[in-house]
Amino acid sequence: MSAPWKILVVEDENIVAMDLRASLIALGYEVTDTAGTAREAVDSAQRRKPDLVLMDINLRGETDGIAAADVIRTRLALPVVYLTAFSDEPTLRRARVTEPFGYLLKPFDERELHIAVELAIYRHQAQREHENFLQEQAARTAIEERHRWVRFLAEAGAQLSATLDVRATLESLARLAVPHLADLAAVHFMEGREIRTAVIHHVEGKEGLVRELLGRHPPGADVPLGYPRVIRTGEPELLGEIGDEVLAGFAGDEENLRQLRNLGLRSQICVPLTVRGSTAGALTLGIIGSDRRFGQEDLDHAMELARRCATALENAQLYQAAREAIAVRDEFLSVASHELRTPLTSMLLTVQGLERVVQRSEDERLREKTGRVAHQLGRLIKLVDSLLDVSRIAAGRMELSTEEFDLSALAREVAARFMETARVNGSALEVRAPDRLVGVWDPMRVDQVLTNLLSNAVKFGAGKPIELAVQGDDAAVKLVVADRGIGISKEKIALVFDRFERAVPVRKYGGLGLGLYIARQLVEAHGGRIEVQSEPGQGATFIVHLPRWRPDVAAR
Repeated sequence: MSAPWKILVVEDENIVAMDLRASLIALGYEVTDTAGTAREAVDSAQRRKPDLVLMDINLRGETDGIAAADVIRTRLALPVVYLTAFSDEPTLRRARVTEPFGYLLKPFDERELHIAVELAIYRHQAQREHENFLQEQAARTAIEERHRWVRFLAEAGAQLSATLDVRATLESLARLAVPHLADLAAVHFMEGREIRTAVIHHVEGKEGLVRELLGRHPPGADVPLGYPRVIRTGEPELLGEIGDEVLAGFAGDEENLRQLRNLGLRSQICVPLTVRGSTAGALTLGIIGSDRRFGQEDLDHAMELARRCATALENAQLYQAAREAIAVRDEFLSVASHELRTPLTSMLLTVQGLERVVQRSEDERLREKTGRVAHQLGRLIKLVDSLLDVSRIAAGRMELSTEEFDLSALAREVAARFMETARVNGSALEVRAPDRLVGVWDPMRVDQVLTNLLSNAVKFGAGKPIELAVQGDDAAVKLVVADRGIGISKEKIALVFDRFERAVPVRKYGGLGLGLYIARQLVEAHGGRIEVQSEPGQGATFIVHLPRWRPDVAAR
């Protein structure tokens, strides 16, 4: 059985208060207290927490029941039913302001009392349940809105990071904002001392109208509103309601004001795009022709989106700058390599002619020095050739001249060129290959791949055995170059095939870090792949996989 409702009786006449108390108890209610003044009523309501207050309007003291009821309603949210012998309009008007849950005109009987109490309590319960429902609904709506915003940010992050092109990033920003955040979005950027509107997106496809408006009447850099002010100050701006007075601040003249009115802009947010500590531009969001208005939460959302966009823009700008720097470097390498190769070739031919003459001399030191000069010139020409290959690869001009030849014979030929160097370094170089393995490749480029791999094996083999193996079947071949030298650390394995990347200190071993990069590019140009297996101190094994007969390669 549920507990009885608790009633507080506020009545300054003791006999009436006692009768009320007795009647309420008889009706099955619990009377928490009786009070005769406004102060006693408020104190008792605070302490006892009744379900209902029966309040006499006329009380002893300076404060009447209406004032006490107002305090109880606003502070404690308790329902009040007035008890009064007065029904004049001024009194009732004052009483209505306190939003009572009923009136009982004296004298009344128990039936009237019972009905008034029950109606007031159940009405109050229904009201509380409705308020709780509205609060829960508002909470659910807020959570759902938060979830939508989180999903939007996740999508925005994915789209903004999907490209490193500045223009594409700006387009993504504008299209993300409409219609999720606004009806109109525009991105403005500083170019020198001028502000350029780079991207506009309109919910109804009226980008041309907006661009024409900005083109005919561009706002001055010193206007007190809009994106010029935001770019100038770096502070966000919220214009919750845009009327004629605000539009006049934008407009340059009456014609411009008329066009702005026709655009139907009702509310606007403008936030700065801050890149590396300085304001590089601004994002403008607008509501057009609807009853919706921007508020502080919308401004917070726009700021969050702008921060993410600024990060994406910074990455795009850095990437663009890096690409431009790489293009300048590649162009320099190409020009420098071409310019160097001709005099170096001439020098090498001259030195080789000199070397032949010196060979007939009895001066051993002169023969040795001439040989060293020829050797170093040969190395320098190989480095220049590597730079030329890199520039061709970067420009997409690496071409293959394929023909049918014996891969086993080529492997033995390349290995023979390294036999003496390997012997001097203390390494035994062994070749394992079938008698004949014919396929279609570019012999000069396959020679280059093997040369780069064997050169590394000899250099980093630590005087231990080196093996070159050639294997194949009807569809594919495999070239394996293995040494037992210093090996490659795990963190470097993923980098060894990149341009100018090295797995060892450059001061100790020299080189440009291009051999493996070029080898990979040449192997992939043949439709193959190259991989490496290595552990520090255990050597390295490079495996080249090539298709044996590839029609599209053979047709080049």
